[in-house]
Amino acid sequence: MGPQPHLPIVPGVCVRNMRVMPIPKATINLGLGLVQTVFLWIGLVLAFNCTFVCAQVPYPELIQYKHRIWRVEDGLPQNSILTILQSRDGYLWLGTQVGLVRFDGVHFHVYTKNDTPGMIGHHILSLFEDASGQLWFGTFDGGLHSFRQGRAQSYLSDNVLPANIIRCFYQDKDGALLIGTEAKGLWKFDQGSFSQLELPPDSAQISIRAMIRDSAGWLWLGTEGDGILRINTDMIEHYSRSNGLTDDNIYSFCEDRNKTMWIGTGKGLLVYQNGVFQKPGEIPRLPDDLVRTIYEDTSGGIWIGTRANGLFRIVDGVVYCATFNDPEIPMLTIIEDRESSFWLGTIGGGLYQLSQRDVVVYTKKHGLNDDIVWAIAADHSGRIWLGTSSGLTFYEQGVFDRYDAISQNMIWALYPSEESGLWLGVRGEGVIQLDPSGQLTQFKHGLVDVSIWAIQEDEHGDIWASSAGGLSLIHDGLITNYTIEDGLPSNRVFSLLADADNVLWLGTQEGLCKMRAGQIEVFTKENGLTSNVVVSLYKDNDGILWIGTYGGGLNRLKEGTFCGFTKQDGLFDDSVFQIIEDNAAHLWLSSNKGIFRISKQELDEFERSKSTSLTCQSFGLSDGMLSPECNGGCQPAGIYGPDRRIWFPTMKGVAVIDPDHLIMNKVKPLIFLEQVLANESRVDHHCLNEYGPGRGDLEFHYSASSFVVPEKVRFQYKLEGFDKNWIEAGTRRVAYYTNIPPGRYQFMVKACNNDGVWTDQALSYDFTLKPFYYQTLIFRVFLITAVLAIVSVLLYFSYRVRLRVVRAEAAVLAERNKLAQEIHDTIAQGLQGLIIVLQIIQNKISKAPSEISTEIDKAYKLARETLQEARYSVSCHEGNSRHEGNFPKFLQSKIEPLFTESPIKFEFEVKGQPFLLSPMKEFYTMRIAQEAARNALKHASPTRITISLNYDHPSLHLTISDDGHGFIHNAPAITEDSGFGLVGMAERAKQIGAHFNISSFGDSGTVVELILNINRQ
Repeated sequence: MGPQPHLPIVPGVCVRNMRVMPIPKATINLGLGLVQTVFLWIGLVLAFNCTFVCAQVPYPELIQYKHRIWRVEDGLPQNSILTILQSRDGYLWLGTQVGLVRFDGVHFHVYTKNDTPGMIGHHILSLFEDASGQLWFGTFDGGLHSFRQGRAQSYLSDNVLPANIIRCFYQDKDGALLIGTEAKGLWKFDQGSFSQLELPPDSAQISIRAMIRDSAGWLWLGTEGDGILRINTDMIEHYSRSNGLTDDNIYSFCEDRNKTMWIGTGKGLLVYQNGVFQKPGEIPRLPDDLVRTIYEDTSGGIWIGTRANGLFRIVDGVVYCATFNDPEIPMLTIIEDRESSFWLGTIGGGLYQLSQRDVVVYTKKHGLNDDIVWAIAADHSGRIWLGTSSGLTFYEQGVFDRYDAISQNMIWALYPSEESGLWLGVRGEGVIQLDPSGQLTQFKHGLVDVSIWAIQEDEHGDIWASSAGGLSLIHDGLITNYTIEDGLPSNRVFSLLADADNVLWLGTQEGLCKMRAGQIEVFTKENGLTSNVVVSLYKDNDGILWIGTYGGGLNRLKEGTFCGFTKQDGLFDDSVFQIIEDNAAHLWLSSNKGIFRISKQELDEFERSKSTSLTCQSFGLSDGMLSPECNGGCQPAGIYGPDRRIWFPTMKGVAVIDPDHLIMNKVKPLIFLEQVLANESRVDHHCLNEYGPGRGDLEFHYSASSFVVPEKVRFQYKLEGFDKNWIEAGTRRVAYYTNIPPGRYQFMVKACNNDGVWTDQALSYDFTLKPFYYQTLIFRVFLITAVLAIVSVLLYFSYRVRLRVVRAEAAVLAERNKLAQEIHDTIAQGLQGLIIVLQIIQNKISKAPSEISTEIDKAYKLARETLQEARYSVSCHEGNSRHEGNFPKFLQSKIEPLFTESPIKFEFEVKGQPFLLSPMKEFYTMRIAQEAARNALKHASPTRITISLNYDHPSLHLTISDDGHGFIHNAPAITEDSGFGLVGMAERAKQIGAHFNISSFGDSGTVVELILNINRQ
C-alpha cells in the first residue's frame, strides 16, 4: 500500500486566494509534436521486433504463462528431472538420478531401491504407462521395472532382458511393449516374454534414445550416432547426415496434428514433410543447439526444450520464448497435464510448472519507469497513464513508454481531464498539469501540503487535491484550502469523488465527508461505518456509494443507510484500497494481500440474509502476481481500462486482469487415498480392509490431482457409520479418528479445485474393525444373561431377608399394638373409672373432715397422672410424640416430681445441641431415666442425684449418677433375679438398640449409663 492511513497527521498551512504562476515553457514544456514523434518511433521499432522483447532474445515472451519451481529445498530428492509422466489416476511421476518420485502438487514421495521392495536400480531414465494402467520405468543402473502400489518388479537378467540401460518405451496396438535400450537395440515384451528385433546396422550395438509411431504406421527410432530408423511391416529405412540430417544423434520426435514430424537432433531442430528433412524456418540460437524434447500441446503449439537456450513455443509460425531466472538451464522433458499446465524437467534446475496466468504483470523490463506503481488513470483517448516511484509511464497500442519530462519523481495521484489535460500529484512537488498542448504547469506554493494523494475535478471544472494536510481547491489558478478548522474531521484526506449536484465526497482518517457549497457533513462508525479510515470511493450506475476502508472492509451507502461487509462475513480482506466494477456487475477490490472480486448480487443477498456468508475469488502469487501487495492511499489505485482489462498498481509492477477471459479450471480433481494408519501403524489399504481388535485410532491420508493451484484444493470427508454429516477439512489432507468402536465403516472423501469445481463422486474405502471377544454379540448376550441371573438370585435372597425383617417388624408392631390396646382397655379404662368414683365421693363428702378430703385429692391427682402416663405410653407405641420436640425439658418434667417431697438434691444438665429422636426411643429413654432415679431414691439413700444428657452427634449419652450406697459387686450381672427394675431397663435399652451399663462403687454410689446411636437401627 502507498501512504499508510495510520501515519501521524502532518499539520499544513492554510493559504487562501493565492495565484500560482505557470512554470515557464522554456524550463519544463514538452511539445505535443515531440511526444507524437517519440511514440511513432517506439511503435515502429516494436512492430518490427514483435511485442514484448525478451532480454537478449529476438522473440516475444510467453507472458501469459506463470512459472513455479520446485527444488531440493521444496522436497525433491535432487534438482535433475530426467523424465515426467502423469498417470491416469492423476499423480505426477518424476524420474531422477536418485529415485522414482510421486507428486500430488503438495507432497513428494520418493521410492528408492533402499526402501522399495523389488527395486534394484533408482537412476530413472524413462517412464511409461501401458493401456492396462501398469507403470513401467527404465533405469541406468537396474534395467527394466514394472511398478504398482509401492512395489517394483525387476526384469534385469541375462536370460530375460540383457539390457541395463532403458531409454524409451512404446506400446503397439496389439499390446506389445517396445523397449529402447542403450547399446542393446530394440526389444519386445509380449505376453510375458522378451524378444529382440533385428535392426541395421548392428542390433547388438545400436542405442535407441527416442521412439514414436506416426499416423501412417511407421515406427521411428532415434539413435545415438546412427541417425533415424523407420520401420514398417516389411521394410526398414535408414536416414543419416547423407540423407539431409544435420546430426546423427537423435534425441526426440513429435508428430503434430498436420502430420509434420518434428525431430530434435544434437545440432538443432528439423522437420520431415513430404519426404524431405529441413529446418523449420530461421530460429536464431537454435541451429547448433541440442534439442532434447519436442511436445505438441492441446491447442496446437509446439514446445521445444534445448540444452543451452531454454524453452520455446511455436504458434502459427511465431516463435515465443520462456525466460526464467536462469535461461541456460538445459530442458530435458516436457508434458502437458490434464489441467493444461506444462511440466518441465531440467538438469540441475529442478521441476518447473508453466500455467496460464489469471494476472499478467508488467514491470520495468516491459518499459515501466519503476516496478513500484502508485496510481493508474486512462484518458479520453484511451491512453493509460501510470504514476510510479520514478516518474510517469504511459501505455498505448500495446506498448509502454516513459514520459521523460517528469522523471525521478514519485507520482502519487493522477486525474485525466477532457478539457484541461492530465493532472498529477507529485510527492514534494504539489500538483502538475500536463495540458493538451503538452505544456506543464506546476501548482505548489499555497497548497496546504505539497505531497498530493488524490485529485478530482468537479462539475465546474475546478480541481480538488487532497493530502496529509487537508484539502486544496484550484480555481482559475487560485488556491483555497480546507482543514479541520473548516469542518473536516481530519486533515488526512485519502480519496475524493466528485458527484452530481456539486457534491464532493471525501474519504478521511476520521470518517466519510459529504461537502456541498462549503457545508460539510461527516459520517463515522456512529452512523454505521465499520471503520472511520476511508481510503477508496466508488459510485455505481444505480447511485449507490461504495466505501473502501482500512481495517473495516467494504461499506455501502444506499438510500441513506450504511451496510458493512467484513472478513468475518467472508470478505477476503478488511482493507479495500480500490473499488472497480466490471461489465458483469462484479466488484474488484485490492488489498495488501492481493486482489479479490465479488458480485454485487451476492452482497445484496447477504444483506437481505438470503445467504450466510460471502464468497470471494482471490488472486495472488499463485495466479501470476509478483507481489500480492497492492498500493492504496493514492488515487486512482486501479481502473477498468478502455481495453476492458482491470489494472491495479502493486509493489512489483502493474497487475492486469481480463475479467472477460478468466481461465476457469473446469477439470474435476482425481482423489486418491495415499495411506491409512491404525494405531499409528501403516496398513496396506490396497489389499487389507479388516483390522484387528483395538485399532480404533485411525488416520486417513488423502490427496487430489489438481495442479493449477494445489494450495487451494479443498476437501470434505465423512466416516459412514460414525459421522452424521460431511466434515469440512479445508486444505487439510488427513482425517483423524480416535476410539472408533468395532463395526463396518466406509470412509469417503471428495475434493474441489481452485475454482470450486467439486468431484461428482466421492472416493470411498470400506473396512471393518474387528472386536475383542468381550465386544462380540455372543459375549454380550452371555454377559447380559449372567448378570440377569446373578441379579435375579440376589433379588430373591434380598426378598427373603426383607420378608423376614418385615415379618419380624410386623410381629413387634402387632405386639406393640396389642400392648397399647391392653393398656388402653385395662389400665387406662380402670383409672378413668377410678377418677369418676373419686370425684363422686369427693362431691358427696364435701362436708367431711379436711384430712379425708386431702387424701382423696391426692388419690384423684395420682389417678389423673397415671392416666396421662398410660395415654403417653399408648401414643409412643403408636409413633406419636406429644412433647412438641423438646425432649430435655420433657424428661426434666418427668423426673422432678419424684423429688417433690424428698430432701435429696436433684441436678439436671444438658450438653451439646439437642437433636430429634423417634417417639419410641424418647419414651424408652425417659422410662430408663425414671426407673434409675426411683431405684436410687428407694435403695441407695443418696444426698444427690444427677441426670446428664450429652448430645454428641450421632450419639446421645444419658447418665444417672448418685452418691448413695452401691451394689456389693462393682459390675452386677443383670439377670432375672436382679429385680424387675434392672431387667426392665436393660430390656428397654436393647429394644431401641442402645448400649446399657451399670457401674457401682460400694459406698461411693452408682452410675447408670445409656448410649444411644441415632444411626443404628
